[in-house]
Amino acid sequence: MTTMPENYIKTAHSSESNAYDMIAEGYTAENETSLIHAYYARPAMLELAGDVTGRRILDAGCGSGPLFSVLRDRGALVTGVDASAGMLEMARRRLGADADLRVVDLAGPLPTSSRPWCCTTWKTGDRHWPSCDAC
Repeated sequence: MTTMPENYIKTAHSSESNAYDMIAEGYTAENETSLIHAYYARPAMLELAGDVTGRRILDAGCGSGPLFSVLRDRGALVTGVDASAGMLEMARRRLGADADLRVVDLAGPLPTSSRPWCCTTWKTGDRHWPSCDAC
């Protein structure tokens, strides 16, 4: 078993691939307008988030970054993580070179920081919005 430093994070330019790497462009196009994502999941998560100005949000499984984009536009400090470098390349096209995007295996430890995340989005599971009052 290989050991990694506790704070080890690969960049979004990883050469590793997974199934989403092969379908990144098509999935991104579908995700933009699909009934479930565009008209249910994203709007519901944004409503739950409330005022995110100045809040640190971890967008776990951020894909091509549609939720990251809106949260950042609303003033949040967002870090996006995904297991697919291909999806993060699509996110980088959308969000620009300064976006904090990282290739992370979501089955393993998430990125750490000196300050706690106020809220975490999780596209494939539960959406978790703890109280941001303490952040």
